[in-house]
Amino acid sequence: MLIGRGELMAGLEVLRSGLDEFGDTRSAVRFITFQGILAEALARVGRVSEGCAAIDEGLDLCERTKGLWLIAELLRLKGELLLLAAGSEAMIAAEDCFGQAIDWAHQQGALSWELRAALSLAKIRRDQCCRVKGRDLLAQVYNSFTEGFGTPDLKDARALLDELA
Repeated sequence: MLIGRGELMAGLEVLRSGLDEFGDTRSAVRFITFQGILAEALARVGRVSEGCAAIDEGLDLCERTKGLWLIAELLRLKGELLLLAAGSEAMIAAEDCFGQAIDWAHQQGALSWELRAALSLAKIRRDQCCRVKGRDLLAQVYNSFTEGFGTPDLKDARALLDELA
């Protein structure tokens, strides 16, 4: 809640303390979920490399515990963090993360996570003057939805599709 209210430093302290208390008895699902929140908060305070390390720890735990259902969202988050690093190498790495996230989400039938990753990749395509590729990618996922068009992700996707038209 602290992080959501913008009290990032206090939120990070509480979150780190909670994650440390999980120790060996931690629930993998909770730990992985909180790693994503931790990574986003770290990035918001300018500690992008620490955020990427938190994501990598979550990805590693996903693979070790076979809890692969969160992997698509963690890959998308990692891509977003990499974009904050700037530079062409970071952009390429971010694109790779988004592509992997789309593939994982699609394989798992996780349409919402597929949309989020497609939205992130479409924004890169827009910025690279590859508007048609971005629009086609995003439209393919967006058009798979039959409901929920009032949700923030679908509203964002619709707005970007309109921009790319």
